[in-house]
Amino acid sequence: MWVLDYLDEIESDFSVLHGKDDMWAIPARQFFRFAERLHVYDGAMRARLRIEQAEREEPEAVQYAPGTQVIDSSAAAIAA
Repeated sequence: MWVLDYLDEIESDFSVLHGKDDMWAIPARQFFRFAERLHVYDGAMRARLRIEQAEREEPEAVQYAPGTQVIDSSAAAIAA
């Protein structure tokens, strides 16, 4: 399930964009209804998707701000 790869971004966007401080308390139906639309807002989820798209298109061209720690939070990385 795609949401597992983006829990940090979803939690941040729920807080900032929807005023939901505890995404774990949201009923599942509402959670998924909100989560599937996060890419249209200018938030953490959209930023992550832009980075991933840039990495797929030109991995060597992606530049991060100095001191940025890039964390692979994909399900595959977590399982490893």
